[in-house]
Formats: sequence, C-alpha cells, structure tokens
Amino acid sequence: MNPLKTNEITCGGWVQTGSTGITEVMADSGYFDWICIDLEHGIIAGFEALVNMIRTIELYNVTPVVRVPKNDYKWIGRSLDAGAKGIIVPMVNSVSDAVRAVESSKYPPQGKRGFGYSRANKFGRTFWNDIEKDDIAVIVQIEHDDALRNLKAILSVDGVDGSLIGPLDLRGSIDITMDDILFAKLLTEYMGVCRDLGKPAGTHIVDPNLLSVEDAKMEGYKIIAVGTDAVFLRQRMDNLLC
Repeated sequence: MNPLKTNEITCGGWVQTGSTGITEVMADSGYFDWICIDLEHGIIAGFEALVNMIRTIELYNVTPVVRVPKNDYKWIGRSLDAGAKGIIVPMVNSVSDAVRAVESSKYPPQGKRGFGYSRANKFGRTFWNDIEKDDIAVIVQIEHDDALRNLKAILSVDGVDGSLIGPLDLRGSIDITMDDILFAKLLTEYMGVCRDLGKPAGTHIVDPNLLSVEDAKMEGYKIIAVGTDAVFLRQRMDNLLC
C-alpha cells in the first residue's frame, strides 16, 4: 500500500538537483519510505530526467512522489503518467483548490484525469489494473494564512489524503519575522484539525538533525520530509571542511 495513505509515520527524502546518481544514493540508504522530486523549486531538466529519477527510486522499492510546480491538470497528469505514486500540490488555499488537485489526480468518475497508455501503466500492459487500483496519494500543501482559515474544509475534500505544512511560505503570508511562539501556536492549531479529521499532518524539516526528526514524530507529524539532497551535501561539507 502507498505509505502516504496509511496514516502511519513515514520519512521522505527530497531531491532538487535533478541528479539520478544522488537520487539512487538516497533511495538505497534504507532511510526513506518515499522520495519527492521537487519540480517547484528544483532544477530538474525536463520530462525525461523526471522519468529517469522515478525509475531509479522504483528500483529500491521506495515510493516516488512529485511536487508539481502548481495546481495544474497537465503537470499533475504528466507526473502521474511518468510513474509518480504521490502528488504534493503547492498553495492549496481553498476548497476549490483542493477539488482541482483531486480531480487532476483521479480518473472519472471521481476526477478528470485523462485515460491513456503511459509509462505508469507499462504503456497499456497494466492499464485496466491501474485504473481499478488507483493507489495515488494526494497531499496538499498548507502554506498560506488563507489555507489555515479553510483547513477543515480543505482536508474534508474526498480524495485529499494528507497535508504538508510549508513553514516559510506560511510565515511569509502573515509576517516573515513572526514571533516563534505565535507561529508555534498556529502549528498546534493545524495539528489539532488534522488529528480531529484523521488526516496525517506533514512537515518538511529542511535543515534536519536526528533530534528535530524525533521531535516531529513526538509532536504527531506523520508525513515527515527530511532535508534535501543539496542540504545533505552542504551539511556534510560544513562538518568536514569548516
């Protein structure tokens, strides 16, 4: 089963550089349940590079996830056709945004995803089986004050499997210099709504250490993205060379 649909604690990697070699090192680490390929802020050079990264992740029985650049039918559909098993959709601020994300990710009658042969269904070999199984996870990003105000309604949309806080964008939508205590209060409110609805709460620990990951688990986060490929490289260089 897709780990992002289980409501269990999962840890995910985050790839921004577009390197299949680095992607393979991360997938082979044994640490990650899923790895997200970041098309919003990453430097992934084209659709073929995306396919090769997904193929690499699959080799190690890790779930490939794509963060699309925006809540867009074509971006979501092409990422799923490439083989993504989870979609992270940025800036979902309203019910209509959540509905659009689900409709773009699901086949009719629930959604509007186009039927077609693709890499995801082995170019037709598993077409019907994949339609019936439909194990795609839809994760919405909560990264704006509007999203917090509409959080209960957003997470109640059928087909939304969980959410992921975007801490920098969320803070920036209110006040980038916002007091840490006030911001922590907002996160507590977010966690409460997720818990009440039984939808896994998510966070991205961009500059991670073991303590911060364990703290996130203790706080109740279920979807935990850890670092990025570039951050891991920078951290290691800082520790060894500075």
